[in-house]
Amino acid sequence: QGPAMRRLSSLTPAWPTAASSTGKRESADATDDTKEDFKFLHRSIPSEDARLEDLVIGLFFSGTFHPRRVVITNEVIAFAMPDDDELIDEIPLSECLHIKIPEMKSDDPLDHLDDPNLYFHCIQIETIAEGYNSGRTYYLKAEREDLCHKLVKDLSRLSKASRRRREELTRFQRSQERIRKMYNSEFYQKVSALIIIAVCHNHELFPALKVFGIM
Repeated sequence: QGPAMRRLSSLTPAWPTAASSTGKRESADATDDTKEDFKFLHRSIPSEDARLEDLVIGLFFSGTFHPRRVVITNEVIAFAMPDDDELIDEIPLSECLHIKIPEMKSDDPLDHLDDPNLYFHCIQIETIAEGYNSGRTYYLKAEREDLCHKLVKDLSRLSKASRRRREELTRFQRSQERIRKMYNSEFYQKVSALIIIAVCHNHELFPALKVFGIM
């Protein structure tokens, strides 16, 4: 991977903008009443030291691409309005099913775009149904072809690594749960108590077990 991008792109977005949005997490475009429903999202994008990429690219919703700030870390893809630090959406990298350049199909949302140029340099991100994004498919649009291919490659690698860390953590948590259940079991508590008694009273363990009916 090349050097991390530490500055926002200064390029003028090549996609159309819109005055409002109906996206479920586009809280910055929502009415004041709707914003009340998004209070839990009023937090900042990841800190600068965690960022691997920080750039402005297109995010597809409401029938076209809208410029959004995209911050990539080892664990998430975070979205914010351009020149803003408030988080409006995020994708856990461990929950990405596929990250690829989309193939245009008749049932694809991008098939309804009026301008054929908007097809270029797109990235498709599919998420798991049981995850944070509920199986939603995201479409991003890079400024250049080389950036598009770089993002697909980097995001795929980061997603695989994040998923592996999550699986390892899950295995560790399951192991901890098994140990906890064993520790809390009646048999384990009896044996532990007998060992303590035997040590404290300087008795042999075997006779102590016979006295308590364990053996």
